[in-house]
Amino acid sequence: MRPLPKGIYTPLPCFFDDNEELVIASAGTTPVVSGSMGEAVHLSNEEKKQLIQSARVALDEISLQHVPIVAGTGAASTRETIQLCKDAAEAGADYVMVIPPGYYAGALLADDSAIKKFFVDIATTSPVPVIIYNFPAVSGGIDMDSDLIVQIIKSSANICGVKLTSDFEPNIPTRIPSIVAYALSGYRWLYRLLVAIYVGWIGWCNQWSA
Repeated sequence: MRPLPKGIYTPLPCFFDDNEELVIASAGTTPVVSGSMGEAVHLSNEEKKQLIQSARVALDEISLQHVPIVAGTGAASTRETIQLCKDAAEAGADYVMVIPPGYYAGALLADDSAIKKFFVDIATTSPVPVIIYNFPAVSGGIDMDSDLIVQIIKSSANICGVKLTSDFEPNIPTRIPSIVAYALSGYRWLYRLLVAIYVGWIGWCNQWSA
C-alpha cells in the first residue's frame, strides 16, 4: 500500500467543455480526486472512475508510482457510497474520502449514532482505507464533533484518517493524531494549519494548493 505522505494535498479541479463533457488533463501532484473542488456532485460514476484512472496514468508516466491517490466517494446513501468505494479502488485509488450524507441531515443530527453507523458500515465493506471528511457547508450542516469522530475511528480498523474543513473545536487537533494515522486540515485560516501540524497532523488539503 502507498502511504499518505506529509505535506500539501492538492484537490484537483475538474474541467468541462462547452458541451459539458469531461476534459481530462495530466497533473504531477499528490492528488485528491472527485472531492468538493473536483465537481464530484456533477460527475457520473463512470466519469469519476475515468478521473481516477487518468490521475494514476499521469503519475505513473512521470515515475511517481509511489504517490497515492485519494478519491472522494461520498453519496446520499450507504449502498451507493460503498459501490463508489469499490469503483474507486478498482480504478486505482489508494484511499477514499467520505463525507456525511446531507439530504436527511435533520434526522441524522437528531441521532448521531446513525452517522457513526454510516461510516462504520462503509469502512467495513470498502476495499481501501477510508478518510472521514467533515465539511458542514456541503453536507446539510452536519458538523461532527471530536467525540463522534473518535467513536467512529475507534469502531473500524479501516478508517485511517480524517479531513476537517470546519471551524474545529480546540481539542480536536490534540485528540485525533493519537488515534488515527492521517489527519488533514482543510480549513482556510493559516493559523489552524500551523496548530494542526504542530500537534502531529500530516498536512493540508485546500483549494489554495490547486
